Amino acid sequence: KHPGNAWLHLIHGDDRARVRSALQACRTGQGSYACEYRLRHAHGHYIWVRDRGDVVEYDKDNRPLRMIGSIADISAIRSTTQALLESQIRYQQVFDSVREVIFQTDARGRWQLLNPAWTEITGVPVDEAIGQSFLDYLHPDDREARREALKPLVERTRDAGLTWQRISPDLTTNDADNRAAVAAAPIEALDFVGIGVHGPRKAVDKVVNGLK
Repeated sequence: KHPGNAWLHLIHGDDRARVRSALQACRTGQGSYACEYRLRHAHGHYIWVRDRGDVVEYDKDNRPLRMIGSIADISAIRSTTQALLESQIRYQQVFDSVREVIFQTDARGRWQLLNPAWTEITGVPVDEAIGQSFLDYLHPDDREARREALKPLVERTRDAGLTWQRISPDLTTNDADNRAAVAAAPIEALDFVGIGVHGPRKAVDKVVNGLK
């Protein structure tokens, strides 16, 4: 219990105006308020809190007399959320910048996720490839073998392996020696993820042998 705005000085300066505005809106009949802000601890550091409240009593002139609410320490939640956000940012930076293809397909081999390296390697825009079968981008001589290799992965009867296949030259901006080394691994019952690299056959074989 505290009188009026006596506690507002404990709120971090960057958050104070926002909290004051939310309280004023509540006091003037615009509904309950809920805010997350930094509150100064008795030891001098700031903690994150979630503050909720509403006016429960008015005087005869409809002015607020009493409010009730709750303040919960959410510092741990905020720290976890911030750490997750930073992790997601780092992942996105890696996803966007690596020169190898990072992908995910569904059980039918249709691209669900591709990073920008796909376009750099193949010349095919990511948004055009999403939803298309990866088999459509393989050299005709490799398609049937890759189709058969996909079956046990879908049925989860063997572990994923590393292999290589030619990207069809008429579907890419690269020459006929380009290869894709694909590491497919189911992450859910019917999903696969992996990475791909491109280059001459011998160079790709070295990468594949190094990853096995």
